[in-house]
Amino acid sequence: MSFSYETGSPVLQDVSFTCEPGKMLALVGPTGVGKTTLTQLISRFYEPQAGRILIDGHDLQKVTLESQRKNISPVLQDTFLFNGTVAENIGYARPDASMEEIAAARGGIV
Repeated sequence: MSFSYETGSPVLQDVSFTCEPGKMLALVGPTGVGKTTLTQLISRFYEPQAGRILIDGHDLQKVTLESQRKNISPVLQDTFLFNGTVAENIGYARPDASMEEIAAARGGIV
């Protein structure tokens, strides 16, 4: 897969790797090597100019955005918490979450 923000200036060129099911993948490297760009491509904020991205053998361009974004969770290096409690931050994505669900996400501590 290859990608560039500007024609003629590739950011990622002929990138290919496999992450086995159930495994975690860490993208590590110095600033400017394309780590964030790769996560944005996997999340489909951008589309590759050449090649394709497959997940479980399925071409990402044929998977709905809703399905893709429900099943991918990039964990960024810099964390951000909103002003409020830890429970409020955990419940941010699901305002209807019960305190029991929030406690379960925190490892049982409210």
